Amino acid sequence: MGFATTSRMQLKQPTVSSSGSNVDSQHTLRPPSLWCRMNSSPRRMIFLVIILVTFEALRNVVILNKIFTVYDKSHDVTFGLPTVWTPSSSISCDQLDKRNILVVSSSTSPKKTIIAYATSITAYDPKDSDKKLIDRAAVLHQSIRLAAQRSVKYDYHMYAFVHPDAVQCAPMLRNLGYRVQIRETPFNASAIPNEDLRIAQKNGCCGAKEYLKLYSYLLLDYPIVVHLDLDTIVLKSMDQVFDMMTENKPTTKQRQRFASESSMWFKNATASTTLTTMPKRIDFMFTRDYNMVDPPSKQVHQMGVQGGFLLVRPNRGDFDDMVNLILSGGDGYTISNGWGRPKDDAVGGFYGAGTIQGLASYYYGRVENGTRSVELNRCYYNTMVDNPHSFNKHLNKTLCTTLEPHLSCEDCRQTTLDKVYTAHFTVCGKPEWCSVVDPNTKKSGRLCMGLFREWHKVRLSLEIEWMQKFSHYVPDLVHVNASDSRDKYLRSFFHGHCRGGEYLPIRFPNLSDNVSVLIE
Repeated sequence: MGFATTSRMQLKQPTVSSSGSNVDSQHTLRPPSLWCRMNSSPRRMIFLVIILVTFEALRNVVILNKIFTVYDKSHDVTFGLPTVWTPSSSISCDQLDKRNILVVSSSTSPKKTIIAYATSITAYDPKDSDKKLIDRAAVLHQSIRLAAQRSVKYDYHMYAFVHPDAVQCAPMLRNLGYRVQIRETPFNASAIPNEDLRIAQKNGCCGAKEYLKLYSYLLLDYPIVVHLDLDTIVLKSMDQVFDMMTENKPTTKQRQRFASESSMWFKNATASTTLTTMPKRIDFMFTRDYNMVDPPSKQVHQMGVQGGFLLVRPNRGDFDDMVNLILSGGDGYTISNGWGRPKDDAVGGFYGAGTIQGLASYYYGRVENGTRSVELNRCYYNTMVDNPHSFNKHLNKTLCTTLEPHLSCEDCRQTTLDKVYTAHFTVCGKPEWCSVVDPNTKKSGRLCMGLFREWHKVRLSLEIEWMQKFSHYVPDLVHVNASDSRDKYLRSFFHGHCRGGEYLPIRFPNLSDNVSVLIE
């Protein structure tokens, strides 16, 4: 069972372009003066009927043309497989009755700069209850909404790039406030001339579908797009980071503060070094996944971008260049070495190297020589609460995965919750696993449990809002007395969303009759 709102929404559903603009196909101009004269003579009547029939036929042709053609150049994909689009696939929240939207974007102030948040859905099986995809989508959007409410400068719109294999989840995502775009992979993988790179498109979590994230570059109406995986949460608005991309000329003070508080490699640099070495214009911000490579087998620039967090400046040129790089063979990509030559300097040798993680690292690091990108501090942005150390048996010593000398690397497990902007539930596990990570036995336990608590707090805030909005809505919660025992105290971090170690899926309001339903 899904959201029971389809019939209501389809009573009057405007045709829109992929950018979300309305195309009015309901209004017909028929000059009343012509109808008043129809009875004056049979010949005139026949003549007027012919005119009206012709007019109606032409009007239908125009309507059909508008329905099946997307004119917005920012979404016109010409590489390989065409973009899949249907009349209902790009309806934004603005065109739907907002009473039917369960998580409404807070973008109301004209004084705020609107940025876009996006996520990609590559597959969806409504019978697969383990993934809890819709629950994650609901909590992710709510977390972004709550963070944006605390920002004085930035607001947002929420997008979802949905592969045709996941089209069944599109109506539910729309109900959760997502502006849904049905998208095919932006190129035909069979057209890649390099066999190694062609084979690599089957690797990683989602294969070539991972490249749906590239559509972030085509949201040209926004100054910034933040693409996040569904298993992430936003805890604070990233105003300082956004300022570096929206300000025409950030002040010296802004640049220095950003370098020391947000960047990965400029945090300890002197002011003069920061001003001379940090890019003047930043088009891409990211974090790296250092745990995918055992040190010191790769240098930092050869390691992969963490695909769960991509902050980009929309740009058709970068989109075209990256797709062309793939379709030209990846500059000598090999499965053993990765992107580029010579092999000792190639970008690869890690999970997902053949898709977006490797491509983004190679494109911005090698092709663009790092002149337009900045790596963010992985403990504050997209934190995975990972161990920064790795023991090398050959060298018989412990090294930093970031290759920083003398074990000087920052330990994200020690980061306090108030410093985290976004978190990615990988090392900690997923919130819906209802797992307890005891701080007494694991260094990551304190922050992991804190992040679990934040995720479930965000979910609970949604359920409370729905209780206030829908008179018959009743969430499915388990009461936990936090004073009973330490184990129950830790389990209270789940805010009643787990019973006996089993996750209780969100009970969504049924918008047609205002009752509670589960997505099954």
